Amino acid sequence: MLSQFSALQFALISEFFEILPSAGQDFMRDVPKNGEISVKGEMWKFRKHGQGVRFYHPESGRIVDSHRFYGDIFDVIDAWRIMQFAESVGMSALTEQAIEDSLMLSVRSGILRQIDHARVYRLISPIKPLGAQ
Repeated sequence: MLSQFSALQFALISEFFEILPSAGQDFMRDVPKNGEISVKGEMWKFRKHGQGVRFYHPESGRIVDSHRFYGDIFDVIDAWRIMQFAESVGMSALTEQAIEDSLMLSVRSGILRQIDHARVYRLISPIKPLGAQ
């Protein structure tokens, strides 16, 4: 699930910054509060909040809440993001602490690496673009 989530989030944020290049400046001051983007033929709604953006796929109910940006790193994983995504795909029994413990285990197993920010991770293997074999 981590690689699927990471690839989806990467595609969403990449497209978001492609159509709204000013999003990376001044805490997204010039970005509309709500909007839509298309990623791989799917329409996603977005809502700006705080220092991030919440993406919502109306047909499937999937949520990708990129609640904070880390410069040009679009594939950040943290417990909050995974919990929001997991709940949106029907895995609601997971707690944030259980996810955090699992992420730390993934670091020890060599699947993830922690980046400079506390409790923020990236996949060690490069992301495969959505739809790639």
